[in-house]
Amino acid sequence: MKSRKLGFRYSVSMEQIRAYQKISFRDKLAWLEAANLISRKFIKGKRRQVWEAFRRGTI
Repeated sequence: MKSRKLGFRYSVSMEQIRAYQKISFRDKLAWLEAANLISRKFIKGKRRQVWEAFRRGTI
């Protein structure tokens, strides 16, 4: 049986990692909270179900 590829994969450069390390913890957390609020507010219904399945790696 052939294994299915689920979820997604991406890579970042060392330059991107170093730039991210320079961002303060507070700024990272503020961005994460804002992104979470926006996605919870605007992603609804079937689209939300698909998004959650994708995050779980079931599709």
